[in-house]
Amino acid sequence: MDVYLVRHAIAEARGPHVEEGQRALTEEGAARFALHVAALQQLGVKLDEIWTSPLARARQTAELLRPLEGTNGLRIVEDLSPDGSIERLVEHIAARPELGSVALVGHEPGMSLLASALLAAGDEAGIEFKKGAVACIEVQPSAGASTPADEAAPLSKRVRAHSRLRWLMTPRQLRTLAAGEAPASECEGKPEAGMGDSPVCRLVAFAREQLNRLRASLDGIGGDDDADAVHDFRVATRRLNEPLRIMAALRNRKRVKAVRLDLGRLRRAFRTVRDLDVLVGSVGADRDAGRLDEGAAAWAIATLGAARALAVQAAVKTAAGLKPVRTARRIEVLCDTFAAAPDVPSEADACASVVARWEAKAVGALGFAPELPPGSDLHALRIQLKGLRYCTELRAAILDFSAAELLATLRRVQDSLGLWNDHQFASRTLTRLAVSAAALSHPGDGSPRLLRYAADRIEDMRRLEGEARTNWPGVREMIERLAGRSKS
Repeated sequence: MDVYLVRHAIAEARGPHVEEGQRALTEEGAARFALHVAALQQLGVKLDEIWTSPLARARQTAELLRPLEGTNGLRIVEDLSPDGSIERLVEHIAARPELGSVALVGHEPGMSLLASALLAAGDEAGIEFKKGAVACIEVQPSAGASTPADEAAPLSKRVRAHSRLRWLMTPRQLRTLAAGEAPASECEGKPEAGMGDSPVCRLVAFAREQLNRLRASLDGIGGDDDADAVHDFRVATRRLNEPLRIMAALRNRKRVKAVRLDLGRLRRAFRTVRDLDVLVGSVGADRDAGRLDEGAAAWAIATLGAARALAVQAAVKTAAGLKPVRTARRIEVLCDTFAAAPDVPSEADACASVVARWEAKAVGALGFAPELPPGSDLHALRIQLKGLRYCTELRAAILDFSAAELLATLRRVQDSLGLWNDHQFASRTLTRLAVSAAALSHPGDGSPRLLRYAADRIEDMRRLEGEARTNWPGVREMIERLAGRSKS
């Protein structure tokens, strides 16, 4: 008997308004799995039966396997659900020796655990199932009962002793087989970091590194202490923007543009949350330093915390509509196809695009006057320098570009201008808070104290603005020098 273990295809993201058992396949997930089925047809796979978890995403995946099905049809098997019994699944298989082949469609970690149960005496066989992956395991349900001791052994143990892995195909291998392409690309199978000398491979590795950070931070949002996760999520969206722009310049312009728009919307969805996180933290620090008394600080932190909770609800709702998990998967597909396509960009084209992108960011920063006049748009300068920093990180990761001094300077200036921006937000928010009806009716003199504290934050903002004007010529000269535009 050939047992095909199939993890369900890509499904809708989890959400507060989506019932777990009803999460359906996405359009992209169904289309990609259809290619997997075409690849299985090329391999000559024929199925006597299809068993599936009762959950919608598994049943829909099983339906896509019907072109491979024989005459016995599709069966719902409760033990293929996420809380099913692996041991009972092995017994189900062992009890059907008449089957020549059967596909089991389920979920992780159940598929990995079932593969391990069929192949190994322990709990692990080192097998990982990505969504849509397929494994073929040869099972001999009636084998091994030649002695009384064998006959007395549990059926699942006898199955395990006479099973072997015939093959395991990843989603990419299945799609490659369906498309009739050569399976390997220049970057295939190489580690994420240090992927060799190819700029294309380094570009893909950089994008995947930022994608991993995006996914990790996304998992942390909504946890017990998610302030860092929100910050990391927003930074990851900015860092991803740079390699995606290079990919857009070389290939897939329309597809990359759509992904970048989604990343920008996701970043903006959490902007107020991040601003409030920073403000609450700074109020607490100033309370500890004696800049704001305990009572006023406690009331402000409680009020800002309530506003933050509402902002998180709004941000999560907005993000759910934008489907960040789907966006992350689309970026993963872009990385896969960018490096594996037959028309993969040449080394010269990749290098030229990276340099052109960096020079464009440098020109944007150098558009600010050598001497920043009072009233300069420091927010615009901050955004320009932030983009230049992330682009510099990308160029340094891909090309032989010595930029340690510039990166250190850009980090320092970005931190200073970021603090200036935080004081600006704090002074506006605290002033509104101090003159609100709730503050004016609150016992004590919390309202005037908050106003004095907001005034202090304005003074801090003006001091940092002065420092920015003083330090800008040196920063500008360093950018000019690296851009080859220094007049000295």
